[in-house]
Amino acid sequence: MEKLRQELEAVHRNEVCVYREECEKWRQEVLHLKSLLVKHTDNTNDKVNSVQKILKERDDRIHELMVQLRQVRIEGRKKQENVESPKLQELECEVEQVTKELETMRKRHEQLLNREKSARDEIRALKSQLIKR
Repeated sequence: MEKLRQELEAVHRNEVCVYREECEKWRQEVLHLKSLLVKHTDNTNDKVNSVQKILKERDDRIHELMVQLRQVRIEGRKKQENVESPKLQELECEVEQVTKELETMRKRHEQLLNREKSARDEIRALKSQLIKR
């Protein structure tokens, strides 16, 4: 009976040891995932901030060009010239170009936000898997 008890205790100690090793392994995995999340969040925040800054600059530039364009159109109407002003054409071209750039930057910003969201979802899924184990 004593021998059986000792064998069961040995088996139990082995199982506890294995459990502790597994627990430590998963704890390290969680720490690693948390560090990746922090790194990814920092990178994403930096990119989002820079994209937002660029978008604001582009919006300001578009507004400025639109004001200039209105002024040139008003001046053109006052002069009642049938010939289009080169400055007006230049401004219209620049407004169109900046508008396209702004749309491109907005799409890039949206992609970054989607990438960040998918990374967060993936991390949540991994955390839930870890919790289930």
